[in-house]
Amino acid sequence: MTDRKSPVSRFSMMWAPGKTTTLGYWPPELETNGTGWTSQAFQTHRETLAIAKKYSDANEALLMAQQSNKPPPDLGDVVTRNQKARQDYKRLAALANKLSAIEKEVASKEAALKPFDYNDSLRDAMLRQEMRAHMRTMTEEQRKSAMRDPSWRSAALETDAQLSGISPTYHKAIADETLRARYPDALRGISDAQQAIQTVMTAMNAAEKALEHELKVTEGAVPGPAPEASKPWVE
Repeated sequence: MTDRKSPVSRFSMMWAPGKTTTLGYWPPELETNGTGWTSQAFQTHRETLAIAKKYSDANEALLMAQQSNKPPPDLGDVVTRNQKARQDYKRLAALANKLSAIEKEVASKEAALKPFDYNDSLRDAMLRQEMRAHMRTMTEEQRKSAMRDPSWRSAALETDAQLSGISPTYHKAIADETLRARYPDALRGISDAQQAIQTVMTAMNAAEKALEHELKVTEGAVPGPAPEASKPWVE
């Protein structure tokens, strides 16, 4: 894996003055500069953080003013603030749709991976059916021993666990083991994508919480000097 420094320097954000929520870190080992799922998710993550940061900065400025007994910063008139928050809510919803599309592609790819291919003859299919029938007469230890043989394993994994006398838990375990051996690279890509998706979802939940707070409080004016701009969370 490539050793990268995480582009997010903080784990949480301020969704309201004095109130924080989990923002999370982007996993530094995941690809960000390509065209694959993790890179697509990373771009969505960047745009989500850009939305979240504005409100976190504003809430931090409000908290500092409260703690120092100074006038609150000028965050703009409430009508404009409300309009911007609604626009950002739409942007966040569009980003969520992009993330959902990535998630569907990942799920589709994962579902397409099969432990064995069964595009063979009717005779072979009938032989596997007989093998499953025989497995139901075996002891548990005999069935586990048979699973070391790819022929017996393919027969068991062709259909439901009970048709081979195998427990669903063990059936899934050997299916997962076979998939890992057959598709190591594909499964690694799926796992990375799932991790990236979960990371973006965490950031989206934080941004949504801040937006909901902003929409609730844009009913009164907030006079005072504007807060100073700070460095972005993602360079």
